Amino acid sequence: MVSSVIELWTRCTRVEGMSIHRSLKIVPEAVYTYALAREVCSFIDGGYDPREGASLDLLKRLAELYSVVDEVHQILASEEVGKVIKSVEGVSKDDWVKLCKLYGGCRERGRIDKRTFIAHGGLQSEFVEINPAKRRIRYIEGVDARKILNDIGIAFENIA
Repeated sequence: MVSSVIELWTRCTRVEGMSIHRSLKIVPEAVYTYALAREVCSFIDGGYDPREGASLDLLKRLAELYSVVDEVHQILASEEVGKVIKSVEGVSKDDWVKLCKLYGGCRERGRIDKRTFIAHGGLQSEFVEINPAKRRIRYIEGVDARKILNDIGIAFENIA
C-alpha cells in the first residue's frame, strides 16, 4: 500500500534543473492513517451485519483509533461514544431507536452534515440507531459508505 503511494508520487513529480514540480503531495500521517483505517474496516466488514449493527464495546475501541489521526479528534470521538453509552444506561428497550430520540429530539435531514458528522465521530444522531437492550449500534437504512462519503463531499469512486 505505502509503496504504491510512493510510486504514484514519483510518477507525478518532475525535476527540472533546480526545481521540483509535483502535482501530488504526500502527507505521511495520512497514508498510514488510511492504511490503518482500511485494515480496521476490513476487520469489521468481515463480521459486521448492517441489520445487527456493531457492539458498543467495539465502538469504544474504534474511538481510540482517532488518536492516530489527531488527539483532538480522539477526544471528540471518545466523548461522543461515552454519550451514546450513557444514553442507554437503564434503558431495556429491545428494539432499534434513533439515537436522536434517546437524546431528546430529532431534526429530520436527508443529508449528513460534514461538520456534525466529523465532530461527533461519525455518529450524527439522526442517521444512527441503537438497540439499548442488545447494546448494538448501526446506521439507519439507506446510510452506507457511498452516502456518507458523497454527503461529506468525497467522491466514492475516487477511493473505492
